[in-house]
Amino acid sequence: MKFDEADIQAQVRTMQIVVVALAAGVIFFGVLTVTVFRDATRPPVAPGPMILGLPLLTALAAVVGALTLIASIVAPRLMVANGLRMIAGGLTLDETRPTSSGQRQVYPAGDVGRLLPLFQAQLIVASAMNEGGALFALLAYMMEGEPLSLAVAGALLAVLLSRFPTVDRVGTWLELHLERLADLRRDGFSTGP
Repeated sequence: MKFDEADIQAQVRTMQIVVVALAAGVIFFGVLTVTVFRDATRPPVAPGPMILGLPLLTALAAVVGALTLIASIVAPRLMVANGLRMIAGGLTLDETRPTSSGQRQVYPAGDVGRLLPLFQAQLIVASAMNEGGALFALLAYMMEGEPLSLAVAGALLAVLLSRFPTVDRVGTWLELHLERLADLRRDGFSTGP
């Protein structure tokens, strides 16, 4: 390992807070939707247009859920690939720098300090896509009462929670992408200008 896990702990804690906050919003809205907004004693909304045997919003929630799931996988990969190319083309800095108190600081020095914000950005984008799809599905359930909408929201929430960052998970990602970064630099050097 090319870095100390203690060096990334603070950044990981921030990422954990972001993921938990996004998930908590979905959970809170889901509880409100199921218990308060979607009152079983209230008559259901008059059926509107149907698509493949499903009410319009439920069908849209399924489509939006699938699209946000795919986008939450593809978009972060594109972000990381582009970010790695940008980092590889920049100057190489020392891995850590001593601070005035004598402690080591990772960010903004070195490749780890450049990769951590990239990991955080792709994590937030992917998680926000999952959250948005889940909230739309819950809104569809609130309006139409179809259990499929709850299932879509639950699946997207599960994917969102599966993204929860840990020091080990981020460390593994950093190690992999430090290698990819070295390969990009080596390939760029061997081809020359």
